[in-house]
Amino acid sequence: MEKRDTKSSPGACAARPRRVPASRDERRPGRAALRGLVPLLILTLAVACGRADDAGAPAGDGAPSAGPPTAAGPDASPPSTAGGAGGGGDAAAPGGGSGADGADSVVSPAPPPEAGERMTVRVFFTRDDRAVPVFREVPRTRAVLRAALDALLEGPTPDERERGFTSFFSAETAGMVRAVALDQDGHAVVDFADFSRIIPNASSSAGSARFLAELNATVFQFPTVRSVTYRFEGDCEAFWEWIQYGGCQAMRRPGR
Repeated sequence: MEKRDTKSSPGACAARPRRVPASRDERRPGRAALRGLVPLLILTLAVACGRADDAGAPAGDGAPSAGPPTAAGPDASPPSTAGGAGGGGDAAAPGGGSGADGADSVVSPAPPPEAGERMTVRVFFTRDDRAVPVFREVPRTRAVLRAALDALLEGPTPDERERGFTSFFSAETAGMVRAVALDQDGHAVVDFADFSRIIPNASSSAGSARFLAELNATVFQFPTVRSVTYRFEGDCEAFWEWIQYGGCQAMRRPGR
């Protein structure tokens, strides 16, 4: 038998070259491209976040920037008719007006009405020897005590006088409320221009009783008013001497 010499066969081993395993990146070329994009994405996000932070940072020294002015709420009120520091002429919302200590009242104009709105107030005139309410439509205001007193001093209408209503107040006393104040304790101060020469008969005993009945009924219809002092031109003594009561007095709500 003939023996084969394997050593003499040229290229016997070279015919099968050794294979080197491919790397993961070579087997999946898309993954390598994705890895190259990751740093670029991170850099892009960092730049975008930096710009957002700059846009949201407060201006100036770091204090929050002021927003747009807000509209006044419903608790925003028209200028008060108060007499005295911090006073309020609104019977529904007492302020810090002058009390019965004799301090001079501050003259204030009537409050401007709220545009286009109306409200109804009661005033009291005399009929059958007692104070009887009638109604008046006036421009809407939070200073309801002032509005009622302004309407009272205009007096009864011709129709009301025909129906038996009488009063010392008339067109001659209209507009003679100078100031109204109501403090937090419910004490009102009502300051009139001096109308003693217009209605002198109110100084009689019967006349002063009727006069005060109309005033007090109009003032004390508001639950927040517990007492009231009346004045002429800021002078409490002058008012009470005119109706012959003598000395400055504070009228209290009936039943108190």
